Amino acid sequence: VKVIRLSGYINKALTSGTEYIIATHVDLKSKVDWYHNVFVSGKGSELTIYLNIDKDGKVKITPKTAIASGTAINMMEYYV
Repeated sequence: VKVIRLSGYINKALTSGTEYIIATHVDLKSKVDWYHNVFVSGKGSELTIYLNIDKDGKVKITPKTAIASGTAINMMEYYV
């Protein structure tokens, strides 16, 4: 089982539909691209963010809607 937990605050405004690389790590490299629809808690609301971990181990997010700077996020994904 692999677990990825991301939490913190967005330090700049994120544009809807734009992909952002938020982490890179050799241990996350895989033979497949993981793609999940992730619901993220933030300031009492549910945000939808598309999460992608590519074959190079880059963790990328694409918000479905714009996210303001300072928004708290907390997401966790489990892989078996």
